[in-house]
Amino acid sequence: MDAASSRVAANLAVCHGCEHRQANCAGACLCLANGKDILINAARAQCPKWRFAMRWLANAMERALASTRLGPVVRNILSRWRAPAAKKPCGCAAKTAARAAAAVTRPSCIECVEKHLGAAWVLIAEHRDGYPHRLRAIGHLHEAEDESQAWPELHDAIRAARKAYQQSGTMPEFAALATMVGEARNAAWPHRDLAGLSVARDD
Repeated sequence: MDAASSRVAANLAVCHGCEHRQANCAGACLCLANGKDILINAARAQCPKWRFAMRWLANAMERALASTRLGPVVRNILSRWRAPAAKKPCGCAAKTAARAAAAVTRPSCIECVEKHLGAAWVLIAEHRDGYPHRLRAIGHLHEAEDESQAWPELHDAIRAARKAYQQSGTMPEFAALATMVGEARNAAWPHRDLAGLSVARDD
């Protein structure tokens, strides 16, 4: 393998370990940070999160200083560079499945469901105006589906909407989905309204 191929392979390894890679993909995989195939990003050495350059710099510094007394200090610094960024708090709870026998693939988070449904809504609208956002919209619908496993009816509705859009281009019923999300939010936080503000209660 020549040097260029080795760099592409190293970049792809970074992509496959990145939380921004499309989940459960086979063949072409989408980078959810910029909407491009990860192979394209790897070949061009263009990571929207700057992880290709960071990895190259980290490896070069580690090789240069491995034999010096500064090696342990440098490795400690590099380990911080290589660690994925901590996820911002968003209400994610412990892993729960939509059904008792269903396999759990990730934590359920109603705020993340809202975020991905909102992004899909915008992208589908822009796709209808001619922008090439179909794949990104499908990716966000899948993320919303994946993060709604604790709410079986919502999970099934999002999955059905995603499959209908993916197979026939049918516009999801976002208003109905928004109502279901609101009901899930109210069940999770009965003392807060949909904007996360405190509301008066008689009980």
